[in-house]
Amino acid sequence: MKYLKIILRILVGGTFILSAILKLLSIDQFEMYIYSFGIFNFFLTSVLSRLLISFEFLLGVFLIAKFYYQKTWWLMMLTMVGFTLFLIYTAIFRNDTNCHCFGSFIEIDPVGSIFKNLIIIGLLFPIKKQDDFKFKWRKWAIGIVTGAILVVTFILIPPDSVYNKIYKPNNHINQEVLKEILQDSAKADIAHIQGKHILAFYVSGCKFCKMSMQKVDQIFKQNQIPISQFNAIILGNQNEVDTFQKATKTLDYKMYSHANPAQFLKAVYGTFPTILYMEGDSVCKVVNFRGINEGEMVQFLKKF
Repeated sequence: MKYLKIILRILVGGTFILSAILKLLSIDQFEMYIYSFGIFNFFLTSVLSRLLISFEFLLGVFLIAKFYYQKTWWLMMLTMVGFTLFLIYTAIFRNDTNCHCFGSFIEIDPVGSIFKNLIIIGLLFPIKKQDDFKFKWRKWAIGIVTGAILVVTFILIPPDSVYNKIYKPNNHINQEVLKEILQDSAKADIAHIQGKHILAFYVSGCKFCKMSMQKVDQIFKQNQIPISQFNAIILGNQNEVDTFQKATKTLDYKMYSHANPAQFLKAVYGTFPTILYMEGDSVCKVVNFRGINEGEMVQFLKKF
């Protein structure tokens, strides 16, 4: 029984640690999932997502190492109950195929995750009555572990808004080539748009282009911005454009195919996705995926 309890403790704690690591490795998708509920703005979502990951990681480590064991056990039990209630809500009111419990690496729908949580809750009961593991340098160990986890989640993988304060990428657009592209009769509508709008350059099979489109779509929806203020030019044929729109669930947006790879890459200097903040046919700002800022985009599009 003693060894069984050790195995169960490591199994439960390891599940929490694995969940935190996989969420962190697919942090962009996890942030988008949380943001899709429309409760917080994107910056707050980024911070809260990392706090949740850090919390999960610490619970797993503390349970295995038996740091503040009874408090950790109760926190873990309450966390599992809270997650389960959240999953019941998503199972009833949403049509999610992945609840991101294990990030984007192991896809589990809300119903499947509810059963997974019930198993973990069941495994917690046999390991409830255990004593703390105490040793001379315990406080130092707890401080180092906590600090290391926070450093990894907030500094090594910072929120985009923080990342762009530290690292400012040189985003450019070749104005002459852009003008040539917009002179194409198929894209004449873009060239004649009046007022402020967003123009994106995507590659149909690019993972970050798809995430960029999903992020922009959520920003537009949650801030009631008309989709007429967004257009995209996608490298590929019309079938690839259709596939891109289906994958990102953005069939209502205007997207144009561009079949000339050399011209496309020359326009964006080989960087994609490239997002242009435009007023009429003038480029006001150029950003990449990390540079998409909800507050900045909303202020630009809604300021007349």
